[in-house]
Amino acid sequence: MRWLKTPVFWLFLVITISLSYSWMSPQISAPNERSRIYLTMAVVDSGTLSLNEQIDKYGTPFDIAKRDGHFYSDKAPGSSFLAVPAFALYRLLGGSDSIEKALIFMRLFVMVPFTLLGLVFLRKTLLGIGIRESIANRTTVAYALGTSVFHYGAAFYGHALVASAALGAALGIQRGLSSENPRARFCWRVFAGFSGGMAFAIEYQAALICVGIAIAYLSVREHRTITAVLAPALGASVSVGATLVYNIFAFGGPFKTSYNFLFYNYSEEVHSKGLYGITLPSAESVYGLLFSPSRGIILCAPLVFVGILALGAMWRHTRWLAIYIGFCAATFFLMAAGSSVWFGGWSFGPRLLVPIFGLTAIAAAAGLEELSDRPLLSTLAHAYIAAGIAYNTLVTTAFPELPPRITNPLQTVALPLFERGKPSPNLGMALLGLEGSASVIPLALLIVAVIGYFLYQRATPDRPPLWRRSIVAVSAVAVLFGTFVYEYPESDSAKSSQKFVKFLSSRRIDPK
Repeated sequence: MRWLKTPVFWLFLVITISLSYSWMSPQISAPNERSRIYLTMAVVDSGTLSLNEQIDKYGTPFDIAKRDGHFYSDKAPGSSFLAVPAFALYRLLGGSDSIEKALIFMRLFVMVPFTLLGLVFLRKTLLGIGIRESIANRTTVAYALGTSVFHYGAAFYGHALVASAALGAALGIQRGLSSENPRARFCWRVFAGFSGGMAFAIEYQAALICVGIAIAYLSVREHRTITAVLAPALGASVSVGATLVYNIFAFGGPFKTSYNFLFYNYSEEVHSKGLYGITLPSAESVYGLLFSPSRGIILCAPLVFVGILALGAMWRHTRWLAIYIGFCAATFFLMAAGSSVWFGGWSFGPRLLVPIFGLTAIAAAAGLEELSDRPLLSTLAHAYIAAGIAYNTLVTTAFPELPPRITNPLQTVALPLFERGKPSPNLGMALLGLEGSASVIPLALLIVAVIGYFLYQRATPDRPPLWRRSIVAVSAVAVLFGTFVYEYPESDSAKSSQKFVKFLSSRRIDPK
């Protein structure tokens, strides 16, 4: 039972509880989730890839494709296939036929475990490249709770799964380089390729991550041999091959995808522009993805922004990782900014960028490591990242998927919902019998403890003023961050915003 005394056990326990704590109201589910779970249900219940039976029973979601009279998911199949064992167990245990309860099961027993696996990959990669354990632990916590992963890591989407796969590839390459055992080195390289292939199988756009893996991998001299190249190629062939086979059965050819058979005209119009809906970035999208309190990385994902700023530190520390992270971050940002739906539909934070959040967390850790001997700058960076933890948990536990017209999530939606006593359904309601806004108090206490841990720095006898400066620095960051996200102009009208909050309040059903 020694593991009970280790800090990392308690950190992961807190993260697990936090990720699982709240969820979408049963009467509100995302088309993205439904499209994925429909395919999982079709495979388990009917042994087919067609979603006709699920659509007849539960309704037609927006994210759908149709070919030869049969409906299919418009998503890559990887996430749905990953959920098959869990959903088969759900059926075996006599799980309810309710789509809402099935989705909650998928969130808790598919998404949360795979997100935690990604956190393990992140932490082990950081320790493997020589990042101090204290910084590795803080970075892991901030990635899980201080970015959009706090919601998407427990929602049946593909983005957080891709992020975990991208981190798996990083760990595979790192362990392959550090291992002295030829067999272990080969297996880790296969694992790196398999992880990259899984990223593609979960989201077609993750082909960019596969390219980043290849470029970073070949930037290391010892990887430029036939055996070294064949290992990751062998790993990638499994998941990529399975995806191509799925395309054959569902859409008539290995290189035909759901995008060729989108059901709704709007979806078809969006994806017909440029390259599958990607054109040149606009000023609006670049500004929104950077500065918006509802979609921008600077406020919604401070750890990610620190990671981008720290790419130079990453280059000085581990060059192949800097290449991998830099390529993926740049290409994903350009892809998201070039999309006509750069805001990611109903969401909070830059949803389309979540796949690269784990990689940028590695760079952020390298930056925090370099700042270790500069206490004031280190404190400012930690306080800024901690503000992201507070902001993400506050908005997400109120309502995590905001319409694009909402530009000030805190003042317009989150605080009004808490004032009405209508946060999202959560464990406080289900397990402790707490009502209204009081139900989030247990999570709030956990988050306060996490932020305290995150900001804690050991005092040294020769630097007693450090604490005073730290308090001033943390207070300044908190005031500036809080003021900006609270006072940011709301583009939606007061009448429309009030109507939306009233609508959400009427959809709040306390879990039993």
